[in-house]
Amino acid sequence: MKKVCELGRSMVEMLGVLAIIGVLSVGGIAGYSKAMMKYKLNTHAENLNILINNMIQYRAKLQGGGKVDNESKYERYGPIFEKLNLIPDAFKLSSYTDIYDNFGNRIWIYKYFKEDWIGMGLEIKPESGREICINIVKTAKENHADLRQIDMQYNNSDGEWSTGIGALYGDKDCGGNKKCLRNLKLLDIDELCNVCDINKRTCTVYISTNIN
Repeated sequence: MKKVCELGRSMVEMLGVLAIIGVLSVGGIAGYSKAMMKYKLNTHAENLNILINNMIQYRAKLQGGGKVDNESKYERYGPIFEKLNLIPDAFKLSSYTDIYDNFGNRIWIYKYFKEDWIGMGLEIKPESGREICINIVKTAKENHADLRQIDMQYNNSDGEWSTGIGALYGDKDCGGNKKCLRNLKLLDIDELCNVCDINKRTCTVYISTNIN
């Protein structure tokens, strides 16, 4: 009587195959997550550049068209940016006057009544701090010829706001003892944005441009 050959795999072999699939899956997921983060950061940089350039281009036309806050003596331009279709696709206007980027960070564009410049505040959430800060500073540097200055504040250990980097000035206002935005190196940007990564602090970067 002939024996029937048994076909198939042993339990040990199947467990080995499953272990290999598991390792490959983890690696694939990690690679996918890294690629998606890079894509989101690239999208953020492109849209931020559009928003800053729109602020620069329309700076003289915005005055008087914003939402006025008499108590704090400034007006905000979020709604007029939406009306003029100046908010890039990946960013959205909130129900009030703030714009939110594709990471959920708050942005507001404003002007104090007595000032001759228009500014943009960008509040960076701690979980995405350092990378977003680098994006913002790099984008500001690209527009150094048209900007007045940038500066940064952060939460210190007592929960109070502290000045992080001092002012970095655009081409028109830098020189002498004033640091020029155009002279920033990649290492400088990396070092100044590290403060947003220390103890996961909330950082706010302010960018402004002269109206005239």
